[in-house]
Amino acid sequence: MTEKHKTKFDKLYDGSKELIKSMRKPLARKSIKRKIRSGYDDAQTKIDDLLEKNEDIIIDIKNIDLNRIVNNMADIEEYQKAQRNLSKLWKDLFGEDFNPEIE
Repeated sequence: MTEKHKTKFDKLYDGSKELIKSMRKPLARKSIKRKIRSGYDDAQTKIDDLLEKNEDIIIDIKNIDLNRIVNNMADIEEYQKAQRNLSKLWKDLFGEDFNPEIE
C-alpha cells in the first residue's frame, strides 16, 4: 500500500514497529558495549597472568626459561593488540573514546 492509502491499522502497526525498534536500540547498544568491555577485561586478565608467570620464571634464575618468557611476551603483545582493536571498534561504533575505567 502507498502511504496515502494506508488504513489507520496499517499506520498504527507500522508506527508500533518503529516504536519497538527504537526501544530495542538502547538495549542493543548496552549489550554491544558490555561485550566489548568483557573482551577488553579478559585480555587484561590474560596479560596480568602472563606478566606474573614471567616474574615467577625470572625469580628462579638458576632454571630460567627464556623461551617461555619470549613466548609470554609475544602473547602479551597479541592481547594488547586485541585491546587496541576493541578500543577502535568502540570508537567506530559509538563515536567516543573507550575508557576501560568507566562502566
